[in-house]
Amino acid sequence: MAKDVALTVKDGIGWLTLLRPETRNATDAKLIEAAVAALGTLPDGIGALVLAGDGLACACDLRVVGASTVFVPAFGALGLSPDSGTSFHLTRALGGPAAIAAFLRNRRITSAELAACGLADEVAPDGDVRVTAQRLAEEVAGAAPAALLATRRLIDTAPNRTFDDQLDAEAASIRGLVTTADFAEGVTAFFERRRPEFTGA
Repeated sequence: MAKDVALTVKDGIGWLTLLRPETRNATDAKLIEAAVAALGTLPDGIGALVLAGDGLACACDLRVVGASTVFVPAFGALGLSPDSGTSFHLTRALGGPAAIAAFLRNRRITSAELAACGLADEVAPDGDVRVTAQRLAEEVAGAAPAALLATRRLIDTAPNRTFDDQLDAEAASIRGLVTTADFAEGVTAFFERRRPEFTGA
């Protein structure tokens, strides 16, 4: 495993930690390649992945930040344009005018602002970020894998579809899920008033 990243797996949850504190986990091709290589070694059955480090945070589905966290799009100060997908994610989250202002001014975006615009799902006390991320990962890890992937696909493609097309896509997705063992387990658990135990089948 490259020294820039560390991957650990416990109880169905993978933890990918970026190990560049001296650069505040700044991303470059080497770091991204190391992260991708590490992810390629994940065993089957991992229900959630926690990425520790802010360089790739925008690409995650759920994000936890510490109260003192600030996001600084500092590319302009280096004579560079945005990288690592930040122009894509900040534009979606903030809107075009606010995103361009953040990049041009290298404006510090606080944890409260990150939460308000949807770039952080929870703001935790600085010492409790990992515990909070663990709790969120456990919530996701207990869900039906096929339903999670189908939901992600629907959300990702929704901005480019009409409402009618999205309804058709939802119906097609449901048709593919109602025949799974996980759906049967979900229905059974509902009537038995217990938590479902999804297996990915």
